[in-house]
Amino acid sequence: MIIDLNYLLLFLSYLFLITVAVLLLIARRKQEALWSRLSTMQRQQTDVAEKLGLVAAELQSNKENNKTILSLLGDLGKAAKTAHKADVEAVAAEVKILQNIVGQLAKTRAVGGGIATKISKAGKSHAAVPAQEPIIRTDYSPERILEIIESGLQADRVDLYIQPIVSLPQRKIRHFECLSRIRDEDGAIVLPEQFVQVAEQAGMMAAVDNLLLFRCIQLLRRTMINNFHGSFFCNLSKHTLHDMDFFEDFLEFLSENQELASRLVFEVNQSDFDERNPAREQLLMLLAQMGCGLALASVTNVRIDADLLDRCKFKYIKIEAPVLLAALKGTPPLDWVIYRRVLSSYNFDLIIERIESEDMLLELLEYDIDFGQGYLFGEPRLSKT
Repeated sequence: MIIDLNYLLLFLSYLFLITVAVLLLIARRKQEALWSRLSTMQRQQTDVAEKLGLVAAELQSNKENNKTILSLLGDLGKAAKTAHKADVEAVAAEVKILQNIVGQLAKTRAVGGGIATKISKAGKSHAAVPAQEPIIRTDYSPERILEIIESGLQADRVDLYIQPIVSLPQRKIRHFECLSRIRDEDGAIVLPEQFVQVAEQAGMMAAVDNLLLFRCIQLLRRTMINNFHGSFFCNLSKHTLHDMDFFEDFLEFLSENQELASRLVFEVNQSDFDERNPAREQLLMLLAQMGCGLALASVTNVRIDADLLDRCKFKYIKIEAPVLLAALKGTPPLDWVIYRRVLSSYNFDLIIERIESEDMLLELLEYDIDFGQGYLFGEPRLSKT
């Protein structure tokens, strides 16, 4: 029994030792796991610290960028204020021209008492144009046409139409001619062939021309935004050229808007120019000095005084196709070689108007024409200024 008891005590001692060893092993494993976890946490803390450092650096960089952005925004704000000021000054200058148009009307006919107020709206919103194709009326009496002119100016129904002027033989649009049309109360159109003589007799042609010029300037500003680099041709009647009050303000306007002046070409009819008015010639030269182009239009006598036109700073000669062809086939016929050489020596550009058919164009292309205009290349279209 004593031996069995000793064996039992020995067995229990071994069992205790084994249990202690197992417990120590488990404790060691837990300690190793804890140290591994602590090491991982330290590495994570280091990564977090590094990331915080990067975030701090980025915040500092953003702070500098924000300063730059704020500075740029400030510069843009100043530029916007400057541009707004320039726009306001440009509009003010145009309104001054418009006021002169009103003054011109007041001197000719005081219709309805409120004409100045009504026409002053032309600088803001143009009267609605009928959506359907307009009707051209040719059966009005002179009295009725005069009523349409007066009411058209009052109700802002003087429209700007443009017709392309193309280079030849390429047929690429290089310039536009500005033309006026007047609508009656029903939207029917009265053409210049009908209203010009009536307006001249009533002393209202200058007002119509001036309003057309104002619309042309509005269109010109818009095309500059769209990067069209051609010129716009506007006809000046002798009545408009006599309106010195208007032209004093207009010359002042051009002096402040040189970028517009270089895109305007003023047409003077040959019959008006041949009257040889010194004051008128001086005015034309002033327009040329401002950068405007000059064109001799409605040429009926192709044998022009090139030297005089050059002294007055003309650049374009506009001849209707039937007139030129008649001169080339006349008795004696126009010597085209000499004629073209003279035009080239003075750097005149030749524009042939009223080209209406392909056959007419083919005949004209034999004579080295610079530019063409007519229904063959495009009819006058309403401009939505």
